[in-house]
Amino acid sequence: MDALVRDKKVDQAWDLLQDMRNIGLQPDKFTCSILLKGLNKQSGNQHIQSCLEILLEATGNFDANLKSALYHTVFQVAVQNSDDVLLMQIVAQMRQESIDLNDTAQRKLRERLSSAVRP
Repeated sequence: MDALVRDKKVDQAWDLLQDMRNIGLQPDKFTCSILLKGLNKQSGNQHIQSCLEILLEATGNFDANLKSALYHTVFQVAVQNSDDVLLMQIVAQMRQESIDLNDTAQRKLRERLSSAVRP
């Protein structure tokens, strides 16, 4: 999976995750970290949404610092996306998981929300 992400074959890495699930394997902190490395500003909403799902699925495998870092990675990618609903879903899930937005994320969220309100 890591080799696929490093080789920019992110869709194949996601296919591998599905194959793993099909044989009964669940994602762990390593799987999450690898797939999140494959996120970038061109990532579609589906990959971002899938990252949120695997973060919930593998939540017991993380220490607090790693979980926060992974959620902030998803947030940083999503804030570059034009989907405000998805961004708010990420913020809601972070709150549910007791993860505070760092200062940079708070600033970006304020900027995003204020630009959405302007006519």
